[in-house]
Amino acid sequence: RVINMRQKLLRKYSLYIIGACALLFGILIYLVYFHPISHVDIAFSREFQSEGDSPFEKSLLFNIFRFVSYLGVPAIAAIMILFSALTFWLFGYFRESVYTLVTVIGTPIEYGMKAIINRPRPPDDVVNIIDRQSTSSFPSGHVVFFTIFFGFLIAAMFANIKINPYLRGILVLVS
Repeated sequence: RVINMRQKLLRKYSLYIIGACALLFGILIYLVYFHPISHVDIAFSREFQSEGDSPFEKSLLFNIFRFVSYLGVPAIAAIMILFSALTFWLFGYFRESVYTLVTVIGTPIEYGMKAIINRPRPPDDVVNIIDRQSTSSFPSGHVVFFTIFFGFLIAAMFANIKINPYLRGILVLVS
């Protein structure tokens, strides 16, 4: 009975959450399309890439960002998707396994949006460029992957209460 009530609440509110996110993303697309590089972007990027209070803080922050960025590299992302799908499959969560594989749908959507919006990447004199890319800057491939893949993992952990609650909590926290 508790499971049924929880599922009803998830269904009811998930549509509202998805709708609100879609609306906010639409507003962001509008702003990015009509204002390719804004003063807010430049100020935020410069602050984000500032040196920090010490070389240790700068190095730590840089390495954390580098690691997170590494997780979004297509080959690593593919390994994470396959590993997660295989893990779900081995533990008998077949539906979750298939849905995990479906998260790759974000890649063609991302490239289509990049082609339509065609937002240029900021030049060297505006921000410190660590890894040069040849594609447009919006939407970010890393952010699209992280949102879809880790968002799915969070949703799967909330929706499937059969999984050990401690494991669910850890996966939600990491995601």
